[in-house]
Amino acid sequence: MTERPTADPIAALAQFAAEEPGNALPGETLSFAWDLFVDTMGCILAGSSAEGVDAIRRQYLDWGGCPTSTVLPSGDRIPPPGANAVNLSGQNAMAPVAAQAVSAILAVSQVGAEQCKPASKE
Repeated sequence: MTERPTADPIAALAQFAAEEPGNALPGETLSFAWDLFVDTMGCILAGSSAEGVDAIRRQYLDWGGCPTSTVLPSGDRIPPPGANAVNLSGQNAMAPVAAQAVSAILAVSQVGAEQCKPASKE
């Protein structure tokens, strides 16, 4: 008997990722994911000095917002969409056909560990 698809496949995938232990995945899958992560990080770091990337970074810094995600390699903290855009710009400068998901995952994953606190009004 097959399971019926859930009404929200994204929620089902998120639940699986949150609840399944890492060893539930085949070794080849984990190895491939690690290789993709390392390759993507290398592209982000190498491409961070590409033409235009610094201008994008500065624009997102000027816009401000809840600083929950990191721009690599500067360490600047900006909102997840901005960190994704800046990091992805560097990645695309080096490998425009690389998997794009890793940059977004990096930006969003930090939000779960850190909460944006409103500025105190003193």
